[in-house]
Amino acid sequence: MLLSEDQYQCVWDQGSFLLSQPVGKSRVSLYALGDFFVEIRYERAKNQITGCRSFCNKVALEPYLSSITITSLFE
Repeated sequence: MLLSEDQYQCVWDQGSFLLSQPVGKSRVSLYALGDFFVEIRYERAKNQITGCRSFCNKVALEPYLSSITITSLFE
């Protein structure tokens, strides 16, 4: 699923960046926004965002837990 330009801008302006990590040929960035999280997938070779996923359940967050710090959420 891809978002509108305004929705991406909302994530970047109002979300708290948590991490960015390589996944295959892409890079996935994780943001916290209110009571949910947003993953944005970017492919450098294509120079474009190729996917987006939002979620609020803890199961989807588990793969990130060992890599993120939540201190930025409290600043």
